[in-house]
Amino acid sequence: MKYILILFVLFSITCTKVEKQVEFIYLYCLKESEIFNKDKIWERLDILQVEMIENSDKPNNYFLLCKEKSEKLLHRSDSISSFDLDKAIYLAKRAITIYPLQNYYIRLAELAKKKANYSIVTNCYRLIIKQEISLWTEKYSDNLTYEYYKYGLLSNSLYDELDYLLYKDSTGILEKFLKDDDILKDEKTSKNVKNLISLKQIESDTVKCFEGLLTFIKDSSQNIQTNQTSICKFSYDRDYDEGPNYDLNYIGLYQKFFANKKTDFNKKYCEYNFSNKLKINDSVIAITYKVDTSTTACPSSFRHIFHYLATFTKTGKLIQYQNIGYQDGTKLATYSLDKSSIEIMYYTRNWRNPYKNDDFDNLILNTTVEKSKKLKINSNGTIEEIIDEI
Repeated sequence: MKYILILFVLFSITCTKVEKQVEFIYLYCLKESEIFNKDKIWERLDILQVEMIENSDKPNNYFLLCKEKSEKLLHRSDSISSFDLDKAIYLAKRAITIYPLQNYYIRLAELAKKKANYSIVTNCYRLIIKQEISLWTEKYSDNLTYEYYKYGLLSNSLYDELDYLLYKDSTGILEKFLKDDDILKDEKTSKNVKNLISLKQIESDTVKCFEGLLTFIKDSSQNIQTNQTSICKFSYDRDYDEGPNYDLNYIGLYQKFFANKKTDFNKKYCEYNFSNKLKINDSVIAITYKVDTSTTACPSSFRHIFHYLATFTKTGKLIQYQNIGYQDGTKLATYSLDKSSIEIMYYTRNWRNPYKNDDFDNLILNTTVEKSKKLKINSNGTIEEIIDEI
């Protein structure tokens, strides 16, 4: 009985020590939701690097404990991946939360491929390809870049990267996709790749590209009316089944014809809606379009939407463009267009509290008319203000 009691005490002490050690390891770990957050990863690696430099010669230091624990988790993940893939992915993520190494992310990506969870694959490769973690110095295979774009397309998560495939890639990634079984057996992705290749081929031909833009814009009505409600409407739907011209306003193929570029606005990108095309004469074409620079997921009354009228030659050369309407915080302007005549009404929006674009509890009290302005599109495509004679 005496010996049993001693063994029980020793076992209890050992268990308590192990529990405290495990608790210590997880003290500063990443959350699962943070494993693709480059800032959080950097903070975690910074802690481990300091521990490695300052305390690596001490037994059971924090760095060694974390390294050992993460290796065990990854080894266990490998050992069960053939019969319990979900648990294997979970354990790989746990290993990363403790020690976010580049090769751990590569391993997680390999597991996620088997599960067809391509968004995880893309996120893993993004951190490496984009060199978002500068403490990672390991080399990666050239094929990783190809796989990043491949699985990004399969997961529909490369909206900001399509410009690269269209205009900057010199390695023929798009053409390689057409020989990839994973791409070919996914009907939607295969179709999108063929569309992108078609777009890439016409991008260098300005006249054909402009003709494509005119084909893309369906509305050719000669009369347009907007009001205080409709001026903030904007289509955010990215439909990948629209045919060869899907989502062109977003990926930038037609942006080159317009004066408003991404760099004009204080955000990573701006969204376009191409609204209407008007034939002024055989030599001049006008296009109305909208640009959205709103805060993500804001209510419609907080959107910052700008409407423009642009005139072009029939070959796509920009003649002139003019802001004809907007909703922008305390300012608002609506317009009506009848063939080549435009009338703009300007308003002030009065808010309960001083306007801030992220104060969604704020309310509009009323709107007051400020002034009006009339414009006309001349036969040469220039846009001129009409001054009423007194």
